[in-house]
Amino acid sequence: MILFLEWPFFLPSWREYGGRILIVGPFAFAVIRRSMRDDEGLIAHEKKHLEQCKRKGAQHHYEQTKVSADYRLESEAEAYAESVRHGWSISWCAMSLHNLYRTGRSVDECREAIERYL
Repeated sequence: MILFLEWPFFLPSWREYGGRILIVGPFAFAVIRRSMRDDEGLIAHEKKHLEQCKRKGAQHHYEQTKVSADYRLESEAEAYAESVRHGWSISWCAMSLHNLYRTGRSVDECREAIERYL
């Protein structure tokens, strides 16, 4: 399920992202800024995270993104590949993956990770 909201008070890092995945027990929801509801790259990115939650289990996905840099790299690279397919720049996606997700990888390594899913 995708929810379009403008300023969810319960998302402290909302300013950094256009969308987030919320895990409530075994359920996952994508929350996207209402002002970005026409951004196909963002919607595809968050849908990929929902698919990952379904594939791995929402709670497992949540826990692994918190503790494993390798898991964060792969799950975000897979999601950013969807964004690239919908028109986002791979260079911008690689820079975002490097800067925002604490993967310990260089921008070039992040780009290579995204390219593996294209």
